[in-house]
Amino acid sequence: MRRIARGLLIAGLFAAGCDVPQEASDQATCTTLCQCLVSLPSARAECEAGCLANLAPVPEVCELCVLDHADRCESMITDCSAACQSTTPTP
Repeated sequence: MRRIARGLLIAGLFAAGCDVPQEASDQATCTTLCQCLVSLPSARAECEAGCLANLAPVPEVCELCVLDHADRCESMITDCSAACQSTTPTP
């Protein structure tokens, strides 16, 4: 339920024309994504840190897809994987 509320809050801010700081968008996206991927809270924190390190700044298309699928974890992975591919070059 918190995921849906968080997604609605961010979507509402976008709709209202408010600028959401990139860091807040990144955190919300990674938190929602990791809640679907990892069940243990301790592992979820590690997942979020890795997500932020690899995806930040999260592309808007990825953020919108993840938040739209917050209540559908199984389809999130399939539907959002292309949108959420890291664009950070690997050394």
